[in-house]
Amino acid sequence: MNSEGADPGWRPAFSQATRTLVRFDVKARAERVPDALTATRVIFLGIVYALFMFLLVLAFIEPTKGAGVGRAPYLIGLVGVASLSSIWWVLGRPLSTTDPKSLAGSWRTRFFIGLGLAEVVALIAFAAALVVGNRWLYVIGLGFALYGLWMIAPSRKNLARDQDRLRLQGSSLDLTSALLGLGRGS
Repeated sequence: MNSEGADPGWRPAFSQATRTLVRFDVKARAERVPDALTATRVIFLGIVYALFMFLLVLAFIEPTKGAGVGRAPYLIGLVGVASLSSIWWVLGRPLSTTDPKSLAGSWRTRFFIGLGLAEVVALIAFAAALVVGNRWLYVIGLGFALYGLWMIAPSRKNLARDQDRLRLQGSSLDLTSALLGLGRGS
């Protein structure tokens, strides 16, 4: 379908993730994704979709009348800043350049660590919104989470940034090719 190293883009990932979400299509979940990069993008989009689904859940929560938010926004802000700082630190860690398989593996490990760090602030904000009874607390956490997800997204821009770092380290490995090859059993 693609030449070696050609990024398939986001279209296959959007198609797969949307079919799974909108139609609750069990077959769509079971379909084989063409490569590991697309599979990673499907997972990424699933997380982003889920974060917005929490807004739907909060729409059915009756706000608590007369109760203040207290220190919850400050806690969410603190966790958000810690989350973004941690993602920045994780992104600064070097990738393994032993071979294409270890490169792809180290990139995916770094991606999933960043994914967890980005998501934690939204989950804490969701819990705070439920406890305090104020939906807007989740929106604060969602903002931090979306910025963190943008930082670690498997986008062409972020892959190019990582590829530039690999070249500066003196590696001739191609990150996109490694990610695509991982899905084909290399």
